[in-house]
Amino acid sequence: MSKGFTVITGETGAGKSILIEALGLVLGARANFSSIRKGKEKCIVEGQFTYSNPEVDRLLRENELDVLDDIILRRELTTSGRSRAFVNDSPCSLNTLKEISSELVSLHSQQENQSILSGAYQLGLVDAYAGLGAEVDAFGRLYKVFADKQKQLEEARQFALQASQDLDYIKFQLAEFSEVDFSQESFNEKEEFLAKLENIEEIKMSLYRVSQILDNEENGVVGQLTSISSDMSKMAHYAQSLNQISERIEATRIELKDISAEVEYEQEKLELDPEQAETIRVELDRINRLLSKHSVQTIGELEAVYTSYEEKLGNISLSDERIEALSEEIQSMEADLRAKAGALHKSREAAIGPFREEVEELLHSLGMPKATIKLQLTLHQQFNSAGLSSVELLFNANGPEPSKSIKDVASGGELSRLMLALKSILAAKRKMPTLIFDEIDTGVGGEVAKQIGVLMQKISHNSQVISITHLPGVASKGQHHIKIEKQYMGDQVISILSQLSDKERIGEIASMFTGAEVSKASLESARDLLGLS
Repeated sequence: MSKGFTVITGETGAGKSILIEALGLVLGARANFSSIRKGKEKCIVEGQFTYSNPEVDRLLRENELDVLDDIILRRELTTSGRSRAFVNDSPCSLNTLKEISSELVSLHSQQENQSILSGAYQLGLVDAYAGLGAEVDAFGRLYKVFADKQKQLEEARQFALQASQDLDYIKFQLAEFSEVDFSQESFNEKEEFLAKLENIEEIKMSLYRVSQILDNEENGVVGQLTSISSDMSKMAHYAQSLNQISERIEATRIELKDISAEVEYEQEKLELDPEQAETIRVELDRINRLLSKHSVQTIGELEAVYTSYEEKLGNISLSDERIEALSEEIQSMEADLRAKAGALHKSREAAIGPFREEVEELLHSLGMPKATIKLQLTLHQQFNSAGLSSVELLFNANGPEPSKSIKDVASGGELSRLMLALKSILAAKRKMPTLIFDEIDTGVGGEVAKQIGVLMQKISHNSQVISITHLPGVASKGQHHIKIEKQYMGDQVISILSQLSDKERIGEIASMFTGAEVSKASLESARDLLGLS
C-alpha cells in the first residue's frame, strides 16, 4: 500500500470482509478456523510492514526477536485447531504479536468503535490531545513500582502474622535441638564409645590374650626376640648382612615392646561405667528420635532441618524491620505519585475545553450540526496507572438537551463519525500508526460523505490511511484507489486487488452511484467528484 490516503472499493461479496479478517489475524485477532479452505491442512496469513517506530524496535528486543528493516507478522491456523504466531519468522505469543502490531496498525470498524465507550480509552484521548504521553508513561512506571511495593508489604505483613503464630512452635523445635550435640563428629564418637562399652568383656579378653602372647615371662614374643637380638648382635661384626639382620630384629623387638605397653594401657583404661553408658544411650536415642520426627536419614539432613528453623527465627526477627522500611518507602512514593497525579489532572483540566471545541466543530461538519459533547473529569483518591483522574464522555446529537453517557445515546453511525473526528484531531498531535477504516461511513451520504473523505485525507498528511468504503464521496478523496473483485480459477474463487488509473476510477465511482448500469450522468458525477471534468 502507498503512503497517504488509499481507498478500497468493490461489490458486496468481492472479498472486502475476507481482507479485513486476514488483516485482523496478523494483528492478533481471535482465530476463525472455518476460514481454512476446504481440503487444506492449514491457513497462513502474512503481512509485511515498513516502519520507523523506536517503540517497535524496543518491543522486538525485549521479546528477543530480530530487528530488521521491515517487520513480517504471520499467523498460521491448522484444521486441528492450533493457532501459531510469528514475528520475523520467530514464534511468539499472541499477546506479543498484539502488542507489536498495535504500534503498526489501528483497525477501526463498526465493532471496533465500541472501544470509545471505555473510560480508560476516553482518558487516553484527553492525554494524547494534551501531549501528556511521556508524563503518563513515567507515572505508570512509578505506579507499577509502587504497586509492587504494596504487594511486598502485604506479603510481609501476612508473613509476620503467620510467623507470630508459628513462633512458639519454632522455638520449641530449636529447644529440642539444643538439648543434644547432634554434629556428625559427636554422633560418630558416641556410637563408637557405646559400641566399646557394650562389648567391654570381649575386648578385655582379646587384649589379655594379645598381652600374654607378646610379653609372657616364660615364652612371650618380646622375650624371645630379646634373646634372638642378643645372639645376633654377637655375630653382627662378622658380616655386614648379619649386622643388618640384627638391626631389623632389634627394631622389631622395640616396636613389639611398645605395642605391648599400649595394649596393657588399653587394658587398664577399660573400666565399665554404667552411668556413662546410660548417658550416651540417652543422647543417641534423642538424636534418633529427631531423625525419625523430621523424617530424615542422616545427620547432615538433620543439620539442614535445624538450619531452616534458625533461618525462620531470624526472618521473624527481621520481618518487623522490613515492614517498617517498606511502609516508609511506600509513604514517600505515595506522596510523589499524588503530586504527579495532581499535575496530570490540572493539565487534563486545561485541555478539556479546547478538545471539546475541536471535536464539536468536526462533528458539525460531518452531518451532526447540533451535536455537543462534554468531558466530565473526576479526581479520585484511589490511584490507577494513569493517576487519580477518570473521564466520562457525554454526548448529545440534538442540541441543548442534557448530555448523557455516550454508551447510552450514540448510534453506530454517530460513534463512527465521532471516532473519525477524534482520530483526525489526534493525528495532528502525534505520530499515529497506519489507520484502517472498515466502512465506518455506513449510514451517511451526500455532503457528509465528502466531508468524511476530506477528513480522512487530512489525517493522511501525518499517517497512512486506508478506507474500505461504499460511498463515492469518500472514494473520490483517496490519493490511491484499489478495487477488489472476485475471479474464478477452476473450481476456486479468489479475490484480486487492482490499483486503478484515473480513467478506471471514473468508471468505478460511477458504478458506486448506479450499480452495474453506468449512466452518462453517473460518469459526469464521478468526474466532478474527482475534479476531472
